[in-house]
Amino acid sequence: MTAESQDKIRATFLNLNMYYILDTSEVIKNLGLDLTKPSNVYFISEYIEKTIEQYSKSKRLWGIIYINPNLNPQLVSALNAMLRRIADRCEGCRIDGTVLMDRQYFPKLRDMWKLFEEVMFFPEIRRVKMIECRSFLPDSFFKNENDGSDGETEDS
Repeated sequence: MTAESQDKIRATFLNLNMYYILDTSEVIKNLGLDLTKPSNVYFISEYIEKTIEQYSKSKRLWGIIYINPNLNPQLVSALNAMLRRIADRCEGCRIDGTVLMDRQYFPKLRDMWKLFEEVMFFPEIRRVKMIECRSFLPDSFFKNENDGSDGETEDS
């Protein structure tokens, strides 16, 4: 999950053909629905859930990149609940967890790091494969914040 734009994602990573990009702004624009109507908000939510379910069955893809410029704690909670529902009912769906993609030096979403199993940082200098990005486990980061360790994962 990220609040960054699809342009930023495409300019940053090399191996995006291995990921499905679900940009909520694009979904809303393409469906052309008025978000002031509750029924349209429900329809978009259902569309997103069906799309995640469909692409989580893919054996070719490594993951889904969910882009929403309005990412907030309530939305993250709702998305995690949605992912649990999909994993519970869907045979063959591969949902392993959620990773937040954020900036390392000027993070937009630092207050939400605790809500994720892992936080991955956008590279600052060059385009890379997603697997090459620095990341850390928030639980260990916040637990060790006072003892000086950084909570980074071994492959960081």
